[in-house]
Amino acid sequence: LEELGIDHYFDFTLAAGEIGIWKPRPEIFFEGLARAGGIAPEAALYIGDNYYADVVGAREAGIDALLVEGRHVFTDVRSPRFETLLDVLVYVDERMTESKEQADEERLAHLAPPL
Repeated sequence: LEELGIDHYFDFTLAAGEIGIWKPRPEIFFEGLARAGGIAPEAALYIGDNYYADVVGAREAGIDALLVEGRHVFTDVRSPRFETLLDVLVYVDERMTESKEQADEERLAHLAPPL
């Protein structure tokens, strides 16, 4: 990450060899959640490039997961698949906008007087 000049975007890294647990075992995902400040699995999103190790593993830990895999190596994918990380960012931004709009509508509905 440092060689790529992107290390400042990350609070931590986690290598399986550090803790002796490899994906897709859920324990490695739990360790990542703990290092991220104790985030609950349902509040996290895992983005990976290997369907079985990343997506299936994250889901077994209770984490939503997306696959970035433009080569279509994995044929039996039951997950949104994206060509690039930029595609993921657009997708997540759209979902967050939709979620915020829905929350705003629900808040306004509670404030509106009954007809």
